[in-house]
Amino acid sequence: MLGLVTACGGGSTTNDTLPDGWSGAQALTIGQTTCKGNSPAASTSFELSAANGMLAGVIKDVAFRCQQTACAYVSEDGAKTRVLVQPCDLHPTNVPKCGCPYDVSFTLPARTARTSVEVYRRDDFYGATTTPTPTLIATRPVGPTALQWFQTCGDVVCSVGGTNVADAGVAACSTEKQGVACSASGSMCDPAVGCNVHLLCAEKDPRVQPGGCPISRREAKRDIAYLDDAALDDLATKLRALRLARYRYKDAPKRERLGFMIDDGQGALAVDEARDQIDLYTYLSWTVAALQAEMKRVDAQGLEIARLRREIARRGSR
Repeated sequence: MLGLVTACGGGSTTNDTLPDGWSGAQALTIGQTTCKGNSPAASTSFELSAANGMLAGVIKDVAFRCQQTACAYVSEDGAKTRVLVQPCDLHPTNVPKCGCPYDVSFTLPARTARTSVEVYRRDDFYGATTTPTPTLIATRPVGPTALQWFQTCGDVVCSVGGTNVADAGVAACSTEKQGVACSASGSMCDPAVGCNVHLLCAEKDPRVQPGGCPISRREAKRDIAYLDDAALDDLATKLRALRLARYRYKDAPKRERLGFMIDDGQGALAVDEARDQIDLYTYLSWTVAALQAEMKRVDAQGLEIARLRREIARRGSR
């Protein structure tokens, strides 16, 4: 992670510094990381936690222009706190033709009446034909029993392109949305995305708790280390040594199946010991690693064959 640069709420001196509906909002001191890469396509997320009597908020991967400094404003409205993040210079005369994701952090003083925090993002006026308006990024509940709607794992294996109708036995969602505050812990509804994915009213994300499910968003992970060529080759070697077997379950003898035996000890990388099962997500990723290693070898062989053909052609022309 690149270092933080401090930014304070301020911005344009014109009367459009604050959009409609934000009259009276106060400047908020923030921290802004340097550009995290020349790509504005990252998925923006918002994390909120209590720390030393304050609320610490982090907006991750919020996109602005390259080299653009952000400013923030806070509006307290009864039980709801709104935070607006926008460029400090709303009327730039010259802009770089690229975008960047940044992390923006801030703290809020504790307030007993507050039950939720909403964060918004707004663009500058450069090239705009209409006045830029704030876009809601996320809403997070606040308090000792801060409940919100979380998405559940769904089926471990789900067919692509399946119907996205509500699952039988679970009421269809109406106004419920992921990340929005809720009141009845344990209540559930079906957002009709299929594969037995539901929305659950809870204090914590069920997907990242012990016994949760694999999710691919960076925000849910730590200690991320991408595999180099040596690591890919090592996984490919281990996969080649894995002994596959055909078998039938004793309680379902009619169907023949294919897989490896946990007892053999060769597939430990993809074994969920607590459940005495194979971790299908890791197993699939393992095979992808082996495929990537093989693709690299094929590419290298293709380059070598092309070089030899050029050499043969060169000698034949003498």
